[in-house]
Amino acid sequence: MYNEVLDDLVVVKRSGQRVPFNSSKVAIAIKSAFESVENYNETQVYKIFERVLGDINSNYRERKTINVEDIQDIIEKVLIDEKNMIRFDMSEYMEKFSVTRLIGAPPGYVGYEEGGQL
Repeated sequence: MYNEVLDDLVVVKRSGQRVPFNSSKVAIAIKSAFESVENYNETQVYKIFERVLGDINSNYRERKTINVEDIQDIIEKVLIDEKNMIRFDMSEYMEKFSVTRLIGAPPGYVGYEEGGQL
């Protein structure tokens, strides 16, 4: 998706050497980070990969250069954000009236004393 846009991006290695951006190396770095965790699937890896490339695209495309350390920092930031994200299945609360199950009934209504699920 971003490969065509990032083709002209140059990566500055720690040695100072400049090499063309290679998204497959980013994918390998993300995959190796996930391999240290027992439970993961390819969909998670791909989603993180897309977020990392999107971040690189939005922040470094105009600069034309990026350091290896910056790529590592972006990967780490995205992994931490993803790990700390809490997901709720809210499909059972689609109807307007079912929100009272979450927050509880208003004063004076049946079930006020019970409170909500939150």
